[in-house]
Amino acid sequence: MLKQDKKLEKIIELLKSWQGKTPDDVDLDFSDHKQTEEEYQRDQKKWLEEVKKKKKGVIT
Repeated sequence: MLKQDKKLEKIIELLKSWQGKTPDDVDLDFSDHKQTEEEYQRDQKKWLEEVKKKKKGVIT
């Protein structure tokens, strides 16, 4: 089994364990979320830096 297949199987098992329900801490309603383009770009830059650090093995 490929590594990707194993990851997919783990995701499927996780979703099955929820039994059609969403976790309590998930808030998917972003209808009233206000964010300027500047804030969005800043947040995306910060997120990308974190992703790059994690890929290099630096955990913050």
